[in-house]
Parts: sequence; structure tokens; C-alpha cells
Amino acid sequence: MTESSTKAHVQSPLHRLDPLTKFLIVLCISTVAIVFINLFLLLGIIAVCIIMAVVARIPLRQLWGYTKSFTYLIILLVIIQAVFYPFPITFPLLKIPANSPVLANYTLLSLDGVVYGVTLFIRLISLVVASTIFSLTTAPRDFLVAMRRIKMPFELIFMVNIAIRFIPDIKDKASEVMLAQKARGLELEKGSLQQKIRNLLPLLTPLLINYMLMARNSAIAIETRAFRWKKERTYMRSMHLTRTDYAVMAATLGLTIFCGVIFELYSSFFKII
Repeated sequence: MTESSTKAHVQSPLHRLDPLTKFLIVLCISTVAIVFINLFLLLGIIAVCIIMAVVARIPLRQLWGYTKSFTYLIILLVIIQAVFYPFPITFPLLKIPANSPVLANYTLLSLDGVVYGVTLFIRLISLVVASTIFSLTTAPRDFLVAMRRIKMPFELIFMVNIAIRFIPDIKDKASEVMLAQKARGLELEKGSLQQKIRNLLPLLTPLLINYMLMARNSAIAIETRAFRWKKERTYMRSMHLTRTDYAVMAATLGLTIFCGVIFELYSSFFKII
């Protein structure tokens, strides 16, 4: 990480929080989003994520750029869940005719399913946005040190750190291979969907070779630095929880418990359908 980027991080209040504090915030947001399938509560979580992005001075366009790649998969899941609604239907919208030889009187679409699908969409998007904000505001090495403070196995944390570290490199390698194949006359955008999938096959071999070379070079570098030679490691940076971290952690836990109790006791009041 460069000095300029470090200074830019210090300017944001969210960047200055300890990684454990931000990890607790993401964990609480994810827990509430997974446990409570409620549209009002999920909209509140999205609002909290947007406020976090504003506090961290992350442009919403940049945040959308990181999350839009997941949107198509989430929309597909939402459509499937809306069509195959697993609960009793109250407001049907589209039914298969009774004289149909297949799935007669089956409710193909319902208002219940649409609301459930929208709720599921917001639920998954909130998880992706919260995780993205955490990754954009936390340096991998700081997260590594923070996890060691709570006695997490170093090998496990190191694997996560390496995975995060190589994501930009993997993306760059894929772009380089794609441009090289286009320069050789490979047309990736033309043809039917089946043809486009076939056109991607020439990309697999060079990509796999590049990734295997990256893994081998990383393994050699780790071994030459005597990885696992000592059980206890030293770190250049020393990180400690401040009063602000304790206050934010207490507020996050308190608000999470409050939301859980309110929506558990008055879930029928907040129910849309």
C-alpha cells in the first residue's frame, strides 16, 4: 500500500476504526439480514450501508461497480424464488388453467412471491454491499493482524489474505489474456449464447497456466522466507482497540439486539402480506 493511499484512508472515520470493529459491524448486518426476512428491516440495512459508504467517502458509483457483477446472479435467484414461492399463497397473480395437462391450477406468479423475491434481492445485495465496504476500508495486512489478536490460526488468516491479495492480479491476467486472444482474431461478443461459451474455451488454458505459475512463485517465496519456522510472529504495526472502537461495537451490538427483539415481538405488525 502506498503512502498516499494510507493517508487517504486516515481521512475517513470508518477507515480509522479497528478491523475487528468493522468486522463486527459486517457480522451483525449479515446476521440480521439472514435471520429476519423482513422488507422494512432490510431496507433499513441498505440505508445503513449507504450511510457507511458516505462516511467512508466511497462514491456510490464505485460501490456499484464492485457489486454489479453479482446483480445478474441475484436477479436469477430472485426470479426462481418468486416463481417457486415456498409458502402458502394469499394473492395469486397468474395461474395455469385448470384444463392444462401439466401443472393445472398451479400459481405461476403471486404477489407474495414478488414481495418475497424483492426481499431476497435486498437481502443478498445488503450482504454484498456490507462486505464490499469492509474490503474497501480495511487493508488486508491490518485484517491479518486483527485476526491474530483473537487467536485465529495464522495459516487460515494467511490463506484469506493471499486470496484477497491475488484477486486484482487474477483480474488483470484475465484481461491481458482476453486482449491477446482478441488480437489473434478471437471474437468473443459475436454469435449465439452457445457460440459465446465456446469462444471462451481458448481462454481457459492460458489462464490456468498463468494461475499455476503465480501459485508456484508464491509458494517458493513463502518457503524461502521460512514460513512456519516460528510459532509466534512479530508485526511491523501494533493495533489496539480505542474508546471509539468500544463505543461503536457496543452501539452495534445494542442496535442489533434491539432490532432482533422488536421484529421478533412485532413481526406481524411489520408484515406486508
